[in-house]
Amino acid sequence: MDLFKKKTDTKVDEVFSLKSGTPIEISQISDKDFVYSHKTRLDEFLGGNELNILAPVSNGRLVKLSHNTEYSIIFKTNNGIFKNTMKVISYDLKDSVPLLKIKLLHKSQKIQRRQSFRLSIDLEFEFDVVEDASDETLKSDEILLSKGLTSDISSGGIKFFTNEDIEKGEHIKILINIKNLFVVAIGTIIHKEKPEFEGKYQFSYKCKFENIPKKYKEELSKYIFDVQRELSKKGRIFNK
Repeated sequence: MDLFKKKTDTKVDEVFSLKSGTPIEISQISDKDFVYSHKTRLDEFLGGNELNILAPVSNGRLVKLSHNTEYSIIFKTNNGIFKNTMKVISYDLKDSVPLLKIKLLHKSQKIQRRQSFRLSIDLEFEFDVVEDASDETLKSDEILLSKGLTSDISSGGIKFFTNEDIEKGEHIKILINIKNLFVVAIGTIIHKEKPEFEGKYQFSYKCKFENIPKKYKEELSKYIFDVQRELSKKGRIFNK
């Protein structure tokens, strides 16, 4: 008799109903607080947990993702945010557009957005290279002589442009004025890049905060969350 047969879960993964053009974020799986991600969009589902996405691009260059690495992938929709794990299968071209064929490794889960929000924002700020990330260095009143421009910011770090040549692993002390909130922090350069196209700035950096007072981190998180909530209400972003 079939009365006692175990029922199987036939519920279809919700992400397979998403439309072409759905925003996507891809990041390397990490247990660290601050990880920069690559933004792209869905092209089409191919069946068998496989799909094509537009190959991510950074500063005009194709981002090469490893075939031997698992990545976190987030689908951002008006109905919520869905997270999964993916692996790269191959690169291809479709009408001269570079595509990335990937495979989803699990069933997608609807999630709440993490508390360390990022905000794309252009803010001029002051900084200088320092010896360490100690509280003594943070509290010193030395004048910061270098200038930079943020391109995105979170309570965990910033991405910025400058003409100063800084090495990966060096510490910088920064001072940013955000809506009359003067944020002072010390961060470590985790990525350095020279933009492909000539412009006002010679270098692009990603900096992870190593020493940021709790009050600044909380105020920064609140400010970014409030801005993103307003943008979401206006339909300009999908974060919730």
